Amino acid sequence: MQRISARLDSGRAIDAADAARAVFAVLTHHLPEGTVRHVTDTLPDEIRRLFPQQAVH
Repeated sequence: MQRISARLDSGRAIDAADAARAVFAVLTHHLPEGTVRHVTDTLPDEIRRLFPQQAVH
């Protein structure tokens, strides 16, 4: 989460977990299921838990 927070340093208060969830929701909506699974398989557990559950199976 620290790496995400560091990238969000825009002067506005943005929660890193909320930002990650928003990005993951967009990816889940627009990418094929196999691609989403490949992405989630490469993520650390801390980040993977933020993905929508239906995309992680």
